[in-house]
Amino acid sequence: MSNHERNYLFSWIALIWPWITIFLIILNILISPWFSWYKNALSDLGVHQYGFIFNSAIFTEGIINGLYFFFLGKNSRQRYLIVIGSFSLSLVGVFNENFHLLHLIFALIYFIFMPIYIILNSGYTENLNKFFNIIIGTASLFVIIVGILSSFRLIPRILGLGVYEMLEAVLISMWISIYILREKIKMYQVHNKTSSP
Repeated sequence: MSNHERNYLFSWIALIWPWITIFLIILNILISPWFSWYKNALSDLGVHQYGFIFNSAIFTEGIINGLYFFFLGKNSRQRYLIVIGSFSLSLVGVFNENFHLLHLIFALIYFIFMPIYIILNSGYTENLNKFFNIIIGTASLFVIIVGILSSFRLIPRILGLGVYEMLEAVLISMWISIYILREKIKMYQVHNKTSSP
């Protein structure tokens, strides 16, 4: 298998895997009748009978994201934000809530670095993509800040942190999939140009 073929295959895996991760998290919630969207954080799923589902899902997602953006992402200084954020997500799966401070640190790095990268990445895209990046990045950052403030009772708590975490996860997953799909289209167009007579 050539490098081009490996990159092509891995990019498809990176595009689809965020949604597999979300599916596994939802599956974990469905088999956890104690979980409440009004009380719990998603990380609570990592410290019960079926915690391996949640922990392995986010560990794998973080590794795949980190590798994709390190080797195939745009070559910019900001790229390291998403690489660090991605590997921090994988460490959330390794250091579950039983590790308290370590778990909190890695979770915060993921939830803050990812949307900041998306916003900063808007400077490297055309107008429509720039607008999309700013909307997704700002919405993700806003959602998780509201979730954190409500968890610490700094604003009225209506929902559990898990709602805000899931919203940000969906927004970031949508951005990752669209980003990779656009890059694949660009690669296809370049390949067609170079291979045409």
